[in-house]
Amino acid sequence: MLKALPPWAFKALAVAAGLFVVFLVGLLVLKYYRKLTDRLPLD
Repeated sequence: MLKALPPWAFKALAVAAGLFVVFLVGLLVLKYYRKLTDRLPLD
């Protein structure tokens, strides 16, 4: 099944997976960043 895919399909899957991972990491960083900023005094 995988061998039947054209070469560009692997690149597209790799790019999509990379963007998805970056998106998930970004969400986690935002969550922890907001938790840290909530603990620190803003003034």
